[in-house]
Amino acid sequence: EDEDEDEDKDKDEEDDDETRRKSNLAGSGTLVKMNAWFGPRGTISPLHQDPQDNILCQVKGVKYVRLYGVEATGRLKPGGANLSNTSSLEIDLDLISSSRDNQVPEQLPFRELILHQGDALFIPAGVWHYVRSLSSSISVNFWWTSKAKPCT
Repeated sequence: EDEDEDEDKDKDEEDDDETRRKSNLAGSGTLVKMNAWFGPRGTISPLHQDPQDNILCQVKGVKYVRLYGVEATGRLKPGGANLSNTSSLEIDLDLISSSRDNQVPEQLPFRELILHQGDALFIPAGVWHYVRSLSSSISVNFWWTSKAKPCT
């Protein structure tokens, strides 16, 4: 019986070592905040960036997301809405604005996508993002501090 217990203990230690090894390869971090977002069609989160890594999960409904890289920060005029992480520029998807002075420059590269129910999107810290609900929707996001280590 003692040998069986020793084998089980050794197996548990091996499993713990493997879990630690995988965690180190994938990175680790601390959950900072979890939010739930509810809104009708047309709800907008203006172009902004977050200081933590973020996973945005679409629970119900559909959302449009536009992403700009960290390198675009200088051209996106941070400081809108008296918040340093929010752009003072607007994204006018409907092209109904008569003034183009406050619009994001058209030549600035971006990526866009549609999040559907069950989709999740990783948004790295510092990446600029604009979100618009295309239907009534519920989303949850998770912000965490990352201590990622390079895989070897």
